[in-house]
Amino acid sequence: MLAWFFVTVWGSGYLATKAGLQYAPPFTFLVLRFATGLLLLAPLVLWWHRREPLRWPATRLEWRTSSPPAC
Repeated sequence: MLAWFFVTVWGSGYLATKAGLQYAPPFTFLVLRFATGLLLLAPLVLWWHRREPLRWPATRLEWRTSSPPAC
């Protein structure tokens, strides 16, 4: 069910962009989309932080496993 929701939201992005660019310049539309995403994700981040506070890696091994591999 979550996969269908993701596909619907991802696929509707094209339609929203196509319709939105008729009424707003590209940079303004980009800022509005970013702000909307921020407003939708902020409650989730706050809830997650209360459940399990984030912390920096403490050891060298944790840093290696949490960073992307070097090319």
